[in-house]
Amino acid sequence: MSAPRVPCHAVAVRYVHDAVTGEFLNIGVVLLCAARGYANASFLNSYARITAAFPGADGVILRRACDAIVSACAAWSARQGERFVPGGDVASLVREAMPDEQGIALSPVIVGVTADPEHTLRDLFRRYVDRYA
Repeated sequence: MSAPRVPCHAVAVRYVHDAVTGEFLNIGVVLLCAARGYANASFLNSYARITAAFPGADGVILRRACDAIVSACAAWSARQGERFVPGGDVASLVREAMPDEQGIALSPVIVGVTADPEHTLRDLFRRYVDRYA
């Protein structure tokens, strides 16, 4: 018997090279499943695609932002969702991790249900990031 499906929220994390033109590339996905006490993120392993498209992109800054988000997810999961605020979502978790990071933006919140948050994170990563790598 499979696990019951529960609500989850996700966002694609975007590198926005130029705020004026709004050009961006997705670099990762963050998924929060409060009912399972699960928060995790998946990011590109290499920023070659980003620096090829935007030669001025700084990989060190991108890595720092991604690491901060991964750490925030791990801390949230370790607390098993104790800081989850009803009505809050994954975007709040990500913004808390990197409030001043320039060049990083989030997609609109993706709302759905999942029986397996880890599998859902992998699927979303393939769809929003890896598909065009």
